[in-house]
Amino acid sequence: MAQAERGRPDLSVIFGTYNRLGVLRQCIEHARASAYPLTVEFIIADGGSTDGTLEYLRQEPDVTLIEQGGLFGACQAFTACCKLARAEYVAHLNDDALCMGDCLAVACKFLDDHPDVGQAALAFRDIDAEDRRYRTGMILNRHYANFGVVRRWLGEYVGWFSGGYLTYSCDQEFSFRIWEQGYKVAFLGGCRIEHLRVCDRLRDTWEHDHGEPIAFLAKWRDRIKDFPTEPIITRERTEQIAS
Repeated sequence: MAQAERGRPDLSVIFGTYNRLGVLRQCIEHARASAYPLTVEFIIADGGSTDGTLEYLRQEPDVTLIEQGGLFGACQAFTACCKLARAEYVAHLNDDALCMGDCLAVACKFLDDHPDVGQAALAFRDIDAEDRRYRTGMILNRHYANFGVVRRWLGEYVGWFSGGYLTYSCDQEFSFRIWEQGYKVAFLGGCRIEHLRVCDRLRDTWEHDHGEPIAFLAKWRDRIKDFPTEPIITRERTEQIAS
């Protein structure tokens, strides 16, 4: 792992939550263990929970809590969290995703060792699925990260999870913006997530919205042929642009 700047954690873990205290605790505990020995900060956006989630998160010393007070979509929650991230690498999860083994530490080491990779896509399986194989997202013959670890500077450069989406397709959009800069999104089959896929009112609210995937395909279908095969932007260059 690259030496973290003094006072900064090695890894920022971000996600949104709403009334899922039981699985939220598991998510945080698994992520802490999975990142060891790296130092970790959690940045969590809450959509107005009433089940004790807020009280729990407020007392956790490694958690920065964003109290959004309403459900504005996963994309807005992710982006709000990412903007506060301080670490070299940022892991984007869900509150019902359990990191297995040392997958977060391994993903960070992989990015250290592969400078041409912008994002590590973690393998996952839905706990209620008939197909028990681990997978990651694939669309238009490109991997994208449902759950992943990304270089913070690159996430900042491409605008994080913005793009006009509410809940679905923002992860696809994010990965494709990374591809568009000539960086790879690498599928790490050995870095595994158990996705509990909690079925509740929150999931039911968004589950049947198919408009966002259609919009994504319309935007990117013809653009992928122009993706560069090697990075066209570097961290040093973004720092020069910003100065």
